[in-house]
Parts: sequence; structure tokens; C-alpha cells
Amino acid sequence: MGSFTPRRGEALQYWIDVKAHSSVDVIVNVAIYVPGYGWSDWQKLWEGHVYAGEEKRVYGSYQIPDDADVGSVVIWCTVLYYSPDDYEVIAGKKYYADYSTLYVAGSLSDPSVEYWASEAEYWKSQAEYWEGLYNSSSVWKDRYYELLDDYNALSEEYGSLVSEYSALKRSFDAMVNNYTKLKAEYDHLLVINEQLKRERDALLGQVSALQLMPILAALAGVIAGAVTMYIHQRRGRAVGVKPAVVEEAGGREEVKGGEKAVYCPYCGEENPPGALYCKKCGKRIG
Repeated sequence: MGSFTPRRGEALQYWIDVKAHSSVDVIVNVAIYVPGYGWSDWQKLWEGHVYAGEEKRVYGSYQIPDDADVGSVVIWCTVLYYSPDDYEVIAGKKYYADYSTLYVAGSLSDPSVEYWASEAEYWKSQAEYWEGLYNSSSVWKDRYYELLDDYNALSEEYGSLVSEYSALKRSFDAMVNNYTKLKAEYDHLLVINEQLKRERDALLGQVSALQLMPILAALAGVIAGAVTMYIHQRRGRAVGVKPAVVEEAGGREEVKGGEKAVYCPYCGEENPPGALYCKKCGKRIG
């Protein structure tokens, strides 16, 4: 037999092992003794057949009252068994043979004793807990100083990083200011550049016009000279006089009745005989 420790107000759990040496019919009965209440009625836990060599475990429970007295809780177990070879004869009749045993499951102590026992158990566990903390305190103390050293090193590194950050921040702000100034100057230069482009284009137009003026003037002179010569030729043919043209270094001369009229090679203007400069364009012709 076996059981857990009996306690007031709780169900006592127990078990009974039955082993048969031959095949028998079995009935297992129990009665429980509780201090202050006496023996309980018989209770049939199990009835059945057990074969030879077979072992059967039977479980049972019994509620212990809250107000049970101080003393031992006892389990009385009776195993009745019957077979053609195992029986008991009383007055000529066959009965189950029986096997009985008593088992002390445990004792119910005085409530105050239980209280102080629980208190002792509690303080024992507390003592073990604090003893464990005390034993580990040295380890945690060393660990604390290690972490403190790590913290100090990290704090110094943090201060250094903050200083570097401040310096970089100042440099960055200065670069931003310089960039803003350079950007403003660049935008101003772009405006000036556009103005200069417009002025350059205007000057190029004027220069082109000035460069074309002498060419146009020369062309106009050539055309005028050609027209004048054509007119004189027409006049000469009209009066029957053929003018003689003499080429000299300064210009073209036409002989008219013994007098030489000088024509400007640039503008074709007729000038008096012996003229050195054209009276129209002012260029040297003699």
C-alpha cells in the first residue's frame, strides 16, 4: 500500500497493489480511521478476476475533515479472494478467504504545530534564497565594476564624439554660408552675363554694319562712275567727238577739247583737271 500525506480539509489519495499467485476472484474493501471521527464504513474499491502472476493496482481517496483531531490516519484494507483451491469453509459453506493489512498513511499534527512548521519551511527557503544572493553578491559586485568601467569609457568616447560633431557642425554651417554667398554671386554673374551677351550681339550688329559701309560706298562709287562714263560716252557719240581716256596712277582722265577732266575711281565723281582729291568722297585721286 501507499499514500500521500494526509492534511485537514483535503482528500487523501492512496493505492493498493494486489498480486495473485493463482487465478482468483478478488474483492478489495477499505475502511479509514480519522482521529476524532473513528473508523469509516467499509467501502468496496474494486471487484474482479486476477490471473496467476498478474498484479493489479487499485486507487482510492478519502476526504479528511477540517476539524479532525490530532493523531494518525490509518487505512484498513481487506482483500477477499476465492478460487477452487482458495476458499474458506464455515459451517459447511464456502466463503472468500481474506487477507487484511493496516497502513498508517500519516499523522495529523496540532494546527499550531502545522503553522509553525510551515513558517519554519518558509523561513528556511528565505534563508536559502538570501544565502544564494550573498554568495552571488561578490560576482555581481565584480560585474558592477566592470560595467562601470565600460560606462566611463563610453562616456569619454561620447564626449569626444560630441566635440567632433560640434566642430563638424560649425564647419558645415560655414560651408552653407559660403555656398549661399557664392550662389548669390553666381546668380548675379549670370544676370551680368546675359546683359553682356545682349550688348555683344548689339555691338556685333553695329560692327557688321560699319564693315559693310565702305564696301557699299565703294560699290556705289563704281556704279556711279560707270553710270557717269556711260552718260559721257552717250554725249560724245551725240556730238561726234570720241573722248580719249588716259589711265594714270591717281585715277581715270578724259580728254575733252584739250582739257583733262579727272573722274574719281571710288565714287565716279567728275573733278576739275589736275584735281588731287575727289570733291565728293575726299579720297586721293591724283
